[in-house]
Amino acid sequence: MKKQALTRTQQEVLSFSRLHIRMFDNFPTMKEISEYFGWSSNNNAHLHLKTLIKKGYIQHIPGGVRFMICRNYTKEAPPEDEA
Repeated sequence: MKKQALTRTQQEVLSFSRLHIRMFDNFPTMKEISEYFGWSSNNNAHLHLKTLIKKGYIQHIPGGVRFMICRNYTKEAPPEDEA
């Protein structure tokens, strides 16, 4: 099944998340995402992450602050849609 297209901001959040994983070996928190994009509220990050889950780009892992993983992604081999 083909994934739904992302808006520019959704793609930027996904790219930032992948970069954060490569650099720190964990998914960024909503606070880290909000700070990176200059958003005054973590709610913006939360809404974009919910949309990325719905569209199938990330997966929710229950519990903890860093509760997401990028689907079909490893540090060594980024997914084809990142190219």
